[in-house]
Amino acid sequence: LRVQRLDQPYIKKDGKLVPANWNEALTVAAKKLKSTKPNRIAAIAGDLADCESMLLLKEMMQKLGSANIDCRQDRATLIPNNRGSYVFNTTIEGIENADLCLLINTNPKTEAPIINARIRKRYLQGNFPIATVGPDIEYLYHVEKLGNNPNVLNEIARGNHKFCKLLSAAQNPMLIIGQ
Repeated sequence: LRVQRLDQPYIKKDGKLVPANWNEALTVAAKKLKSTKPNRIAAIAGDLADCESMLLLKEMMQKLGSANIDCRQDRATLIPNNRGSYVFNTTIEGIENADLCLLINTNPKTEAPIINARIRKRYLQGNFPIATVGPDIEYLYHVEKLGNNPNVLNEIARGNHKFCKLLSAAQNPMLIIGQ
């Protein structure tokens, strides 16, 4: 990637890519989008795209009249007809009312920066234990790392994990589950 990284926009002229400025590139893209039938337009959000950018992409695609959008590069199976498989039940404002947070296989810093900022804001208010089950990630707040093994979740579900004491004492716990 060091030598192949794009550092500016390019447009195709006479069958070849040539450097362009952003105004030229976006003008060409807008013309192409306007002249293309909506069912021929598609978008894929990359693995490192944050939720806010994906939402804007979705809104743009809706305005263009295209439903061809996806973000599952790893072929994860989300059931679009079952909101429970992808919805964030706690509102962003509701994070401030939570009294405990369990992060499961997620990195809110890269996956949902606004949610991460709210978690940090709530953490700074105090009395807000945060724990994680999943990969070892650096957070902007203290997180008790319970492990990276699915058996930890089994222990919590059975009530056999030390974290259960905190979880059962919480009045308004919040669980954030990644893929």
